[in-house]
Amino acid sequence: MKKIKIGFFGTPSLAGNLLEKLNKIFEISFVVTQEDKPIGRKKILTSPPVKIIAEKLGIKTFQPKSLKDENFFKEFEKIVENSNKNSKKIDAIIVIDYGKIIPQKILDLFPNRFLNVHFSLLPKYRGSCPVSFAILRGEKTSGISLFVLEKTMDTGPIISTRKIEIFENDDRNSLLEKSYNLAFEILQNDLPKFLNEEILPKPQNDELASFCNFENDRKKSTLLKNDDLQLDLTKNFEDLERQIRAFRNWMDSWTIVDGKKVKIFKIQKRGEENILVSQSNCHGEPVEPHQQKNSFDKLRITNLFIKNNELKISENIDFNRLFAGHLKVFPSFKNNFNEIIEISEFQIEGKNRVELKF
Repeated sequence: MKKIKIGFFGTPSLAGNLLEKLNKIFEISFVVTQEDKPIGRKKILTSPPVKIIAEKLGIKTFQPKSLKDENFFKEFEKIVENSNKNSKKIDAIIVIDYGKIIPQKILDLFPNRFLNVHFSLLPKYRGSCPVSFAILRGEKTSGISLFVLEKTMDTGPIISTRKIEIFENDDRNSLLEKSYNLAFEILQNDLPKFLNEEILPKPQNDELASFCNFENDRKKSTLLKNDDLQLDLTKNFEDLERQIRAFRNWMDSWTIVDGKKVKIFKIQKRGEENILVSQSNCHGEPVEPHQQKNSFDKLRITNLFIKNNELKISENIDFNRLFAGHLKVFPSFKNNFNEIIEISEFQIEGKNRVELKF
């Protein structure tokens, strides 16, 4: 049986892993990925993971700075023309996590055969980072969609979908990993059926569309900015905790503590049960077992407070000792919902990441 032949557009490490798996079941004609970029504090020029995998597999790789570049367009046009002339015709071009919008001029070279794997159940969460916004909005299920690319973002007819359950401890990384595992399944099972016309794409219902943005705007997706990730401290614990998980180890949520920018990776809500068994108060002073019965109010004292959507440190508390864990208590504050929120994993700007465990 003839192997399906595909092209592949993708960039990050999970896309590279997928490329390696797809190479075992399909013939990969070429790869398009983003250009090498300076990474880290030393700005070392680094190849994207997909390029590294493609080169290891011996697959021809393109890294256009812009898809509108005429030289790239001519070279890509030749690939399509040559494909149409011989028996090794490219059956489809798969786009997953590439990171750039593909111009109509390129889509027109291979009509109805540019297929995108999008990490939501379209038409929900059109736009970038749908995995993060599914967590942020408190969805219990998400999924992936295989659809035909059009010029407008994430609007093309849907070939097939798969559902994913979102658990309370899922963050962006864990949900992305689930999504990529399903991406392999959907391409292995449904791409051949689509090419054999056993599955016919169905148009999306635009009236049900939602988009990835912080404004809850139902008309457009917006690019994330770092300012969007500042925590709104007027929100309740559940909303804050979801935002932290939604963007953790990617853009990262943050707040200001005593004038210092602090990335927040993990928070927890202090409940009566872990107040009463605590072995110290917020100043790091030991609480004897016989005092615990009368120490409930004392232990509800926090060491931070909210002012103008920033956290200020309480009087007589040393910032460095508190955030180094020397006081044997978590940095904590009380919100407008009378919830005491403890910060257990964080990174002060310019410092190493810290996880406190008591």
